[in-house]
Amino acid sequence: MEDFYHALAEASTSYDHGYYEEAVKTLHRARVISEFADVSCSERLKFLHLLAMIYHAQGKQQDAFALFGEILPLVSMVVDTCSSIATPDLEPYLIVLNNMAQLYLSAGEYEMAATITRGNLHILELSSPCKLPVGAAIASTMATILELQGNFDEAEQLHCHALQLRSTGLPDESAGQIFNGFGVFLNKLGKHAESEMYFTRAMELIESGKRTFPTILNNLAMVKLHQGKYTEASSMFVRVISMLTLMVGAHHEQLIPVLRNLARTQLLQGNFDAAEQSHKRTFSILERLDINHSQVGAVLGDLGDVRYERGDLNGALALYQQSLSLLDATDVGNSGDHYNALSRLAITYHELGKYDEAERFYNNAIDSPVPYPNQKILLLCQFARFYAEIGKPFDAEPLCDRIGALIRDNRIEPDIRLLAALQETMAVLGNNESLASRKLAIILNGLRPHFFVDYPNAETREMRGSLETKCSTFSQSNRSH
Repeated sequence: MEDFYHALAEASTSYDHGYYEEAVKTLHRARVISEFADVSCSERLKFLHLLAMIYHAQGKQQDAFALFGEILPLVSMVVDTCSSIATPDLEPYLIVLNNMAQLYLSAGEYEMAATITRGNLHILELSSPCKLPVGAAIASTMATILELQGNFDEAEQLHCHALQLRSTGLPDESAGQIFNGFGVFLNKLGKHAESEMYFTRAMELIESGKRTFPTILNNLAMVKLHQGKYTEASSMFVRVISMLTLMVGAHHEQLIPVLRNLARTQLLQGNFDAAEQSHKRTFSILERLDINHSQVGAVLGDLGDVRYERGDLNGALALYQQSLSLLDATDVGNSGDHYNALSRLAITYHELGKYDEAERFYNNAIDSPVPYPNQKILLLCQFARFYAEIGKPFDAEPLCDRIGALIRDNRIEPDIRLLAALQETMAVLGNNESLASRKLAIILNGLRPHFFVDYPNAETREMRGSLETKCSTFSQSNRSH
């Protein structure tokens, strides 16, 4: 039995540091040992759970689901027959159930993830005298589910509750994940400075060699990207790619989102050739995998952005059409990539002067779910400018109402690019004879405190100054009406 325990501990250490192949080999050795030893039900559960989590980390979701199918009856038996629901002995089983919910969450099966997590929260309510440390992780999982379903108010409350519960004895790495989860949430709302603090705190709690560290560093790089700090962001993405390459190899699926982020940063820096090279590397990884059409579709859309920025609108349009076709074929209508495909087509048809097609795609895009409210606001601004340009300013009025509602309901703290988009839209809609323009002027005046943030470069400082001038002009004009 000691050999079995030793193999299990060795595999767990390898998993924690991202050495998944090593961990699997060690667990296979443990399985052979277990055939000749009297392994208890709880030890068998630990073995199966660890193997399932490794498969999940490797992107082998079907294998992970199959193992959780074996695990669930063992967990249910323990939870259902436990003589004292308040006993801390339940915690290992709640950890298993929470990880199972995370697996469903990553697969986009939000309702199943929510069902499991609500059950976990119910058990925690009954065991409240114990204040089990796993409660923080479960609350964080439920917050992420609510966030993905667009329920931001309840999500924020649960994220804060998870942060409060971390004092119950949660290990540093798990506490780091709680900080990371709240950082992701804040970043979605455009609260980049706040999210940066939480990502930094998460990185202080998690050792750089641990498997979760690259994910947090990638999230921090995204904050730098949103802040316009492209050199810092690019450097961080390169570091994440190097770390993941050491952990999982140069052709692993986990590299794809980071390579896409790097390419996006290179594109914003005007380095089109480097962005294309990053996309080519992404495609080389996809070719080695069982091709996931939604991922291919997403990367084709990114490559279309390079064509668009080079001024090749027809070339971009062809790639955007291929992207949407592949995303539609894989039924991922609730994904951010699907939203991006619709919005890219709308903007490109608009630029090409194909207004009927542009209006159709604008309408489809603004009615589609999107993970970041700021993205929806930017597109609504673009759509409002479209109506102004084709002589339909009155059709822009309900779009301005939606912009105001999104900012109010999500308590968005807009970055300089969103503020600039609002200013440009207000200018295109004309003077205060336009109701839509007056509505945007009111929105911008409500956001004036955000004009005085210390932005990182000359371009954003110039945009801020322009905003202050425009809003002062519209504010004085409004008072005269």
